[in-house]
Amino acid sequence: MSANQDNNILNKNPHILIVTGETSGDQRAAELVGEIKKILPNAQFSALGGNALEECGCRKIGDIGHISATGFFEVLGKLFSIFKLLDKIKTFLRCSKPHLTILVDAPDFNFRLLKYAALFSRLVYYISPQIWAWRPNRAKTLGKYCQKVITLFPFEKKFYLNKGVNREKIEWVGHPLALDHLQERKTKDNGALKKILLLPGSRDNEVKRLLPPMVNACQLINNEIGETNFTLLKARGVNPALFDHSLTGNKNLGIEIIEQGEVDSRQVIQASYLVIAASGTATLEVALAGIPMVVVYRLFPLSYWLACLLVKTPHIAMPNLILGERVVPELIQGQATAANIFFLAKKFIQDRKLYQKTANKLFTINQMLYSGQPAATKAAQIIKKLMKEH
Repeated sequence: MSANQDNNILNKNPHILIVTGETSGDQRAAELVGEIKKILPNAQFSALGGNALEECGCRKIGDIGHISATGFFEVLGKLFSIFKLLDKIKTFLRCSKPHLTILVDAPDFNFRLLKYAALFSRLVYYISPQIWAWRPNRAKTLGKYCQKVITLFPFEKKFYLNKGVNREKIEWVGHPLALDHLQERKTKDNGALKKILLLPGSRDNEVKRLLPPMVNACQLINNEIGETNFTLLKARGVNPALFDHSLTGNKNLGIEIIEQGEVDSRQVIQASYLVIAASGTATLEVALAGIPMVVVYRLFPLSYWLACLLVKTPHIAMPNLILGERVVPELIQGQATAANIFFLAKKFIQDRKLYQKTANKLFTINQMLYSGQPAATKAAQIIKKLMKEH
């Protein structure tokens, strides 16, 4: 395809397909779409995504609620929905032949689509999956089929280069959340009332396993320490019955439930003194705000066993991985009990020096992850340049 033909594409109505598989990817993809629209106002978007992509004007061809799950064996219950959606996306690719397909994180779904999508569309992988933690040989697959792999973490570029991926294909844009907090740090006072925020995850199976010990830990904090109040940030799309079940017997705590999307989650995090969080993207947002946390995670036992065999990193919490040390405590599987959560939370509440030392280390992540320009803005420019060049 000549440069003139490509310029004609940009001047007309370039068709871009977005494929993501989880709530955080849906939000990041929506931000990217917003930036692409600023520089390619005629672009048309179709998406497998969630509410955020739909609200920003993408034509929805599938919903991530049917495929979102964590753990190897937990996914088995959704295999029919996953393969049905895969077939639907493949048919869409074959019939529509979009000018560009942007795959966003969600490697378990997107790697099943990668080779087929490359037959009908140019490919960009936005938010490189964490294959450096497990299955590192997938780097070669990305390098073979994608025109660009856009990473959020600076160490990822070196990882891909070490795996033999062409330097020209790898782009680091920084993390979308870093800029949000860079100029907004607030020193937490040592006042009487401590606000504790619960982030039990964005998937039903996470909330089912993690919310009960979190709430029971709050009960222990309330009984022994007092002078605290509790807020729960509920991810969009999670079954409300899961919250009703865990909170019914603990109404004395007065836990305030805030629906994600109704308020700015960044402000909710910044207003908190301490966070009890499921391991995942949310821990990074908490870290960027400089808020100490206790990170917890539980999987189906067989999934956990398999993860222990495959995952080669010393930490599970993203802040610890970025900083290269155990800055925030991690409670995994059998360790994720109410008593252990309470013990660690109590240390942060009562030990001011530990609290401030942890907060200071966490806030340094902002500088590490900011590339000098908003991530979505930089990624949109890379995408426009790619569409012109090929």
